[in-house]
Amino acid sequence: MTRKSAIFFIILGASLMSFVGVLMRILETQDVFLILFYRSIGLSIMVLVFTCLRRKQSVKDFFNFLDTKDLIVGLCLAITFIFYVFAMIYTSVASALFIISAGPFLTAIISWFWINEKPKNITWLSMFIATVGVLIMLKSGNQTGNSFGNFCALVSALSFSIMLVYIRKSKKLDVLGGTFVGALLCCVLGFFVTIFINKTINVSITDMWIIICMGAFTIGLGISLVTWSASYLPAPEVSLFMLTESVLGPIWPWLFLSEKVTLMEMFGGVLILFSLLLLFLLGAKRT
Repeated sequence: MTRKSAIFFIILGASLMSFVGVLMRILETQDVFLILFYRSIGLSIMVLVFTCLRRKQSVKDFFNFLDTKDLIVGLCLAITFIFYVFAMIYTSVASALFIISAGPFLTAIISWFWINEKPKNITWLSMFIATVGVLIMLKSGNQTGNSFGNFCALVSALSFSIMLVYIRKSKKLDVLGGTFVGALLCCVLGFFVTIFINKTINVSITDMWIIICMGAFTIGLGISLVTWSASYLPAPEVSLFMLTESVLGPIWPWLFLSEKVTLMEMFGGVLILFSLLLLFLLGAKRT
């Protein structure tokens, strides 16, 4: 896969994942583990189908292909998914977005110290411009959110950053199996916790289909494209291009739920897009 192809698939995956916020807002249920359970059903099925088609292998061969590296990626991704749902429920979207947008810096630091992959100057510049953009987007909201939710957002961002660096370190070009493992772990955990606490997994038919489709077509297909492409780029760059999700996230509620988007938010989004364009054009000149 070429650099341009990897960037395209990461941006496409992040764009699909940006629909999660608007879908979460139209749900009746706010039960974290119930959402996690049904979402992971769609997620695991989509990842399994996507991987088997891409690799042109049977389901049996897919499971035989799983290894320790997939398990580690799956554990990191499961932690990311679980704490992301908690963050979306227990803190404001603005607070969660602000903390998760620190992902590129976390990834750059972890990558530097763990695998000695020092980010290029253009990467640092892009991260700075993107951070200014995120701060501008959040300035009008000025919400601190709930401390527990903020903590969950930080854990989610940290776990995803560790996963990106590990993918780079492992030198394994296809970790889609790890994406499936992460989805499966979330599904099992969501089921048992829901049964233990609520004694039932009942949910409205509308909510069930929204959550399953969210897992399959926004998270499932989106994260499959991201993890498939992640090993072809430095981890900090992957994390930066994932900010596409932060740019598009506020747009869908504006279009579909008539939520206001301020000029400051638009300007911040433009800055983030500019930083990604800068990295795309000048980052290709690296040796």
